[in-house]
Amino acid sequence: MIFRARSTTGLRHGVYVWRSVLLEPDARLFMNTFDGPVWIYVDGTDQFTEFKGSIIGDPARIFIGFPNRSLISNQQPHIGLYGQWNGTLVAPQSTVTGDMVTGATLDGTFFVNNFVLHQGRFVRRAPFNFPWVPTCVPGSFTDCS
Repeated sequence: MIFRARSTTGLRHGVYVWRSVLLEPDARLFMNTFDGPVWIYVDGTDQFTEFKGSIIGDPARIFIGFPNRSLISNQQPHIGLYGQWNGTLVAPQSTVTGDMVTGATLDGTFFVNNFVLHQGRFVRRAPFNFPWVPTCVPGSFTDCS
């Protein structure tokens, strides 16, 4: 899934499964969590993922997981967070680098192998208030809790 530069996209409550994800510079991904949380699973094995834009929404209701990342050629997978971040990030095999634009913060919880936070940047803890694996009505990706 590619979110192009300077674009604005909204996601509603539910479960999303993508092979890969790229948030280009100044792209904004709004998570509408009024009706419930948003779960995003990135199932691919790409070694590098970059969030150059912003993830916007209630950090206690946004979950993004990378379950299938693993070492390839002795190189650890990497996730770059370069814009505003809201949500829980689970990527146990990955190194995450937080090098955001001036004034941006990382709001959420991070379960990763290594975390690099550049000087002058901030993390505010906000736990995900739902199960990591949702329970959905059979045949539905939107009726989940």
